[in-house]
Amino acid sequence: MKPGDILLFKAEKDLASKLIAWGTNSLYSHVAICVSEEMNLAIESIPGGGVRGRDIRKIQETYDVYSIKDGYSFDLHSTISYLVDKLNAKYDTWGITFLGILKFFIRIGCPLRPIANKWQKDRDYFCSELCYEAFYRGGGLDIVPAVSEADVTSPGDIAKSQIVELIESKKGKEPAMGWYMKMVERVKALDTPMFMLFVSVKALGGLAIGIIIAPYVGRIGWWVLLAAIIISIPLMLKIFKKT
Repeated sequence: MKPGDILLFKAEKDLASKLIAWGTNSLYSHVAICVSEEMNLAIESIPGGGVRGRDIRKIQETYDVYSIKDGYSFDLHSTISYLVDKLNAKYDTWGITFLGILKFFIRIGCPLRPIANKWQKDRDYFCSELCYEAFYRGGGLDIVPAVSEADVTSPGDIAKSQIVELIESKKGKEPAMGWYMKMVERVKALDTPMFMLFVSVKALGGLAIGIIIAPYVGRIGWWVLLAAIIISIPLMLKIFKKT
């Protein structure tokens, strides 16, 4: 991996990432750019953290590395300088929300004319917007010519661009399992009736706590309790079928 390479993260675990990938009809939900091979440093923009540096060695997610194809020139130093200048900028929450809505309608086949992201903030950036802007405004290269503006560019659009090519894939690391999940795995290793008993006790305990608390939090508490009961029914039925 070298400076200027693009890291595109696959949507594998959390629901938000999977929705982004589905909505943009791609495998990817996030993007970062390598700025230093010696320091193993990439720059990205994330919800809640904004534009920040990231140690590539500590990345646990699965990602693919894309590079600008030979024949397309850009100013690498100016690209990196642009990224560094944007460190600590805020994450563009409204901009990514508009992009999500736009890509959703495109995904389900609605005919839409090219449209600007009216919710985008000029000084805030979501991940793919930052990547586009760094190469275009910093390096002088439009890496996604098929997309009109940075504020409507998704990670999937970058991956599909004819300007970039896949050079390697990095397999993510499994996160450390917490004490609760370790207990669940140990119970699963026992026979199925024991697992059913464990889940039943957990569900009934949660409902009991909900019944105790609900009267003190008003009508909302009762609605939350009802929703919890409805959600737990399919799980219980599934477990009983296994037995």
